[in-house]
Amino acid sequence: MEVKRVLLILLALWVPASGGQGDTPLRPANGIYDPEGWLDERVKLEMEGNISVAREKGDAAVFVVILPGDAGAGGDEAALEMGRSWGGEGLWGLLLHVIDDPESPRYFGEFSRATDWSEQQTGDFQASIQRALSEAARKAKLSADPQSQIASGTRILSEELGYLGLVMEKIEHNNAQARGDRDSGATAGSDSPVRPESIILVVIGVLIVISVFVFFRLKNEEEREMEYYFPATSPRKRFLAPWSGGGNVLIQFNVTNQGDRRESERRF
Repeated sequence: MEVKRVLLILLALWVPASGGQGDTPLRPANGIYDPEGWLDERVKLEMEGNISVAREKGDAAVFVVILPGDAGAGGDEAALEMGRSWGGEGLWGLLLHVIDDPESPRYFGEFSRATDWSEQQTGDFQASIQRALSEAARKAKLSADPQSQIASGTRILSEELGYLGLVMEKIEHNNAQARGDRDSGATAGSDSPVRPESIILVVIGVLIVISVFVFFRLKNEEEREMEYYFPATSPRKRFLAPWSGGGNVLIQFNVTNQGDRRESERRF
């Protein structure tokens, strides 16, 4: 029993060690795979900052892979496999540099997630990814040495894919809004019956509005009728009561000079 257990433990330890040679390496936390330690630390720190900005800005994954010179023609296939394994179906880009290869760096990128985009939206976005890769390759070649080219290419690729990540979010937002408008229109156009409770609430609301309007109208009329002045200078109902006698009367007082002995005249 003890011998069988030991054999199982040895088998479990041997299988990963023997079968892991051809497997894709684990995704690097900082986005840079450099097993040879070829990159300068200062350059690596700058690249890590650009990669982080692309991830935070547009949810775009950017990777840098440095392979030894003996990678040969299989370097492109290995880099593409790494990008697909690390980036998944989201938006990702990868810069591959093979040491002492004059054709390096080379660029790869994809976005394979299933979407509800239109055919034109999908085609335009895929074309934008290819333009971003070409733009990074063209501008990075202007730098002098390989490490500067890699740093420049990483920065440009991060900027381009970060922007495309924002474009992707905008497309999905607009499509979701369009779907919501269509759903709202379909709901509004449906022949759903009106519930009696809704009719009662509407009637009660109308009656309340009418009651408030009538109340304030009567209150304003009452306040306007209570306003009167003496002596009267405009026609009005005497003492606010048409039945009190006297009818509508205008009264005017003329006062003579002090030297005149005549008494004040009163006109009615």
